[in-house]
Amino acid sequence: MKTIWKTLKLETPAFCEAIDAFVRERLPEKPIKYERTKSLHDPVWGTIRLRSEELSLIDTALFQRLRRLRQLTFADRVYPGAVHTRFEHSIGCVHTMQSLIDAIRRQKPEALGRPEDQIDQRMRIAALVHDIGQCALGEAGVALIREEFIDERHTLGSLAKYMAEHIQKEPSVGALLSAAIVASSSFAAFLTRMNLPEDWSDWIATLLMGGHRRRKLHGITSELELQIERRNDVCHQAARRP
Repeated sequence: MKTIWKTLKLETPAFCEAIDAFVRERLPEKPIKYERTKSLHDPVWGTIRLRSEELSLIDTALFQRLRRLRQLTFADRVYPGAVHTRFEHSIGCVHTMQSLIDAIRRQKPEALGRPEDQIDQRMRIAALVHDIGQCALGEAGVALIREEFIDERHTLGSLAKYMAEHIQKEPSVGALLSAAIVASSSFAAFLTRMNLPEDWSDWIATLLMGGHRRRKLHGITSELELQIERRNDVCHQAARRP
């Protein structure tokens, strides 16, 4: 079975070349390595414990750019407290994902596979990077670039439809951009420099686009990202109310 990246390269080589260059410029040759976990303090969830691999990803220019992107775009024009960023949202999603993993482990542990598969760690990283491809104006920006041409044959919208043939679900343009970044050769190489398996990049990218529905995680991931997004954003808004 072809990986997502190989499929994209065959269909839109120019797009993949641009994505790979974008990722390569924003990931260090030598990632910062942490020997132990670290705790961050979130206004909604309190203390969030992050693992060493997650910290290495956070401490890259690729992830730090999310500090400058508003999660709810222009909502603060109506709701002045709606100012949290993609950065804090993504870290909050890791916490929410861990809560879901714990619930799965209690109710359906076989869905997480064998311990050596490290499905839980893959899912945590997926939660962390699910917005890594978001553009400056968030969902409003995605709407503007949906019909942007990649080459003479494709727009981002048509490419999303094409990818639906491989994962049984048409991803949003935002999910497609995030998945393309995670599936890129440069991101996969970065994972290996963090001593993680290279094929995790394609697994995570497939999850970001709504895949794995007919595999081990059947019945669990179908609304996973939507649940995490809603729960995290609602709680951040509630925390800012007077």
